[in-house]
Amino acid sequence: MKYLLVISFLSFLVSSFAQGGFRLIRKAENKIGRGQYERAMKLLEKADSASYGFCGNAWIDAHETIILNKLKIYDAANDQASAVTLLNQIVILWKPNQDSLKMAYFIRLFDKEIIRHELDSVINTYTYDNHFFEQELLVQFTFFEEPYRLSSSSIFRIVEQVNRKIHQETKASKNEILRRVIREQPFYLLLID
Repeated sequence: MKYLLVISFLSFLVSSFAQGGFRLIRKAENKIGRGQYERAMKLLEKADSASYGFCGNAWIDAHETIILNKLKIYDAANDQASAVTLLNQIVILWKPNQDSLKMAYFIRLFDKEIIRHELDSVINTYTYDNHFFEQELLVQFTFFEEPYRLSSSSIFRIVEQVNRKIHQETKASKNEILRRVIREQPFYLLLID
């Protein structure tokens, strides 16, 4: 019984700390709504380092909400460079549509043709093997300091599509299938007029 009380008390404490981070996010959203961007950014920075308990989903939800709110602030300040840098951080479970969001910000900051030309030159070097970039896809653009990172969810989708098409298109080159599938992804299609 004594252990059950201790565990219950610890669970209560963790839950209280987790809610504190979400409260900071809500306060920041209110500040954004009122145009108080500097105060909102300070609250989001605090929320970014807050505890969200042991639940990974709570942390992911909080982190994505923080990023999207920071983007609102960067948009208000017309600070595309900070938005691109923020979106290019490694986030394990980015959703595929967020890769498109990141590419949209890259296009705002850099010329679409230059991005496509450099991305194509990298894609053309890819060769198929059974473990092709299953962990991450990095593209080192000459015009951007950090490597461009693609989300794990997009990578898994690409690998799945490549493997399916290899079985369907038995006469096509595996390397060409891979390159074509990457160019069919929503983030890449934003580069095509």
